[in-house]
Amino acid sequence: MHKLILPRAHLVRSSKMVRERLASRSIELDWDKIILTRSGTAKLPEITDIREQIASWTKAKVSQRRSFLAIGGDHSSAMGTWSGAVSGLGGGQTLGLIWIDAHLDLHNFTSSPSSNIHGMPLAALLGQADEPLKRIYGDGAILDAVDPEDAPAVSTPVSGGIPGQELLKGLHQFSGNQQLVGIEIAEFAPALDRRQKTLKLIGDIIAAVYGPTTTH
Repeated sequence: MHKLILPRAHLVRSSKMVRERLASRSIELDWDKIILTRSGTAKLPEITDIREQIASWTKAKVSQRRSFLAIGGDHSSAMGTWSGAVSGLGGGQTLGLIWIDAHLDLHNFTSSPSSNIHGMPLAALLGQADEPLKRIYGDGAILDAVDPEDAPAVSTPVSGGIPGQELLKGLHQFSGNQQLVGIEIAEFAPALDRRQKTLKLIGDIIAAVYGPTTTH
């Protein structure tokens, strides 16, 4: 049973299609927690609250040795997802994180041209963020790293990204890996999707990691 977390209200409308697509591949999702923003332009206090909720959730799953799946929009969610995962591991254990992203996400409020917090999660996780994000801080696959032809539903597309099929080939190696604590798929903007291309890719990513193990 794998977990799905949806931090944005508009993702809920896509959830049925995700579940149907995965059900056809015999992959069952246990809908454990849905976190919604009150608006599409959350301020720092609300972002803080959301990240703390996500961190508490991933910490609980990792401490229970249950692999989690997180799907979200704004990538600032990663601050909660992975700080919680680290806390859940307990002492003496190290988390190895594979970060797939079209952007470095190492900005702070001084270096960022836009001051968008979704460009700062890696800095926060490495302890290099500004003080407000340090207080928030407690295998990410970021959709904007994928070629926009395969994943158009992102707010910050970058041309020349990873072809969807190549990403899936790489992720297949984690199928059945008992050391995988969880995955996060971020920067999903359903309103920008074309012919459900991105939604299909999300289903394929989940199937590649959590689907029945096959010989490749």
